[in-house]
Amino acid sequence: MPSDDNEGKREMTTQMIFEDVLAAPQLLSLEQKSVLFYRLQSQIEEAQYPLTRAQAQAELQALRRAGVFAQAQSLYGKYAHSSIYLDKEALHSAIREAATAWETELDEFPVSED
Repeated sequence: MPSDDNEGKREMTTQMIFEDVLAAPQLLSLEQKSVLFYRLQSQIEEAQYPLTRAQAQAELQALRRAGVFAQAQSLYGKYAHSSIYLDKEALHSAIREAATAWETELDEFPVSED
């Protein structure tokens, strides 16, 4: 019976540690919580749907052979305008601005102190 007692203590200790882990994010900033959420979500997705580069390439080739992309219309140059010219720095600046626009929009919402 001592092993049952040790197993019960181990389960209780594990539960206590898990409760500590659940409480720990309350000490984090909103940005840190976002990073934590992203990393945990990524780990869950990788565990549920492990996909290697070789698998992705094989799937793409199978789709191409099946003709899935046969009717796809190329967008290459379709929306290009000769009057618009962006140098490398201007392009990177525009991309950076678009990628961080959500942060500015997020600041418009009130922060809840729950």
